[in-house]
Amino acid sequence: DKALSVGADGYYGCLGNDMMMDALAGTFDVLIDTCPVNKPIDHLIGLLKIGGTYVRVGLPNASDNTFTYNFGELVCGQKKIAGSIVTGTKRLNHLVNLASGLTADSDEWKTEVLPFSDVNETMELLKDGKTGSTWRYIFQW
Repeated sequence: DKALSVGADGYYGCLGNDMMMDALAGTFDVLIDTCPVNKPIDHLIGLLKIGGTYVRVGLPNASDNTFTYNFGELVCGQKKIAGSIVTGTKRLNHLVNLASGLTADSDEWKTEVLPFSDVNETMELLKDGKTGSTWRYIFQW
């Protein structure tokens, strides 16, 4: 419910359900993978729209952190693969609690809509850590 209230279009618990995965092929703009183990991502990349992005958050065990993938689908589908490092335990637990509804502070979900002319000023505020409780900005033309 929280994700839907801040702009998600829907939630699909489809892993392990081949029929649902097939039905959802090519429907996602972004997939964020937080799985702690290294696994093939072919089925996840197939869920992305043309131009979609697969984001890997964190690294699997050091003994198994190599990555291979068929470049054909990436190039022909104009898909992207990105990565992000994991934060500390305190911030990660806070994020999990926030997403699961255990944190009641509604300011943490605050989104601010600004005219595109404010993008430079807002980027400076972000860079300097002076954005207050706003964590998401949407710029409109």
